[in-house]
Amino acid sequence: MEFSFGPRRWLPKELLQDRRADDDVGNNENYALGLHAPGFFDKILNVDNCLLQSHPANKVLAAVQECWRDPQLGFSPYSVHSHKGFLKHLMLRTGRDVTTYQPEVMVNFVTSSYKPELLKFLVDKVSVFPEVVSVVNNVNTSVGEEEYTLYGKSSITETLRGCTFQISANSFFQTNTYQAEVLYKLIEDCAGVRGDGSEIVLDLFCGTGTIGLTLARSDRHVYGYEVVPQAITDAHLNAKINGIKKCNICPGRSQ
Repeated sequence: MEFSFGPRRWLPKELLQDRRADDDVGNNENYALGLHAPGFFDKILNVDNCLLQSHPANKVLAAVQECWRDPQLGFSPYSVHSHKGFLKHLMLRTGRDVTTYQPEVMVNFVTSSYKPELLKFLVDKVSVFPEVVSVVNNVNTSVGEEEYTLYGKSSITETLRGCTFQISANSFFQTNTYQAEVLYKLIEDCAGVRGDGSEIVLDLFCGTGTIGLTLARSDRHVYGYEVVPQAITDAHLNAKINGIKKCNICPGRSQ
């Protein structure tokens, strides 16, 4: 799940009568970490627990919510109006260790600049959870994006339809893997894949290659197309991990 930091907290009308929620700076009570309120690009509905993500991920979310507004820590949420502030997003991904099948959580702090010494408190706070195996910092500036691993591994793993996938911070992967199992089986059925090794599959916008690689064992060849460099790297690695040779992941647009 991707949660946004913001200086403007969305509040119901009855609470707005007692306090002003539109102040952009200087009021930590207006700071929020959560999801964008419907119809507002600049107001955040504060979220303490999300039913769409795993329990370990919710523990991380709660730990961050507990402390990040403390003015002594020096954190400021990024404002889409003033283009100032440090914390932009908190991205939480949950995978599974392929040996123990225990959950693996990747924590990704997306910030406007690279300040590892400032993030250290949050990194130490979340890395105490045994499920957290990776803490990453994506630095998103006006000139581009950089990625730094601040704790543990730079990726997590997940299994899907008998294949093992390595997932990095910027690679697309289905968040609900249980539903993805059903979805990918539906894709296979709707495509009328015969499974006799005679067909060629084109996997457009392939990401880490999940759809194409899960079909590759029953087809003659799979060609995947993707524009995100890290996703292409992950897709090649995932093909190698699963021993799939009849697969080519090509950089390029699918239009």
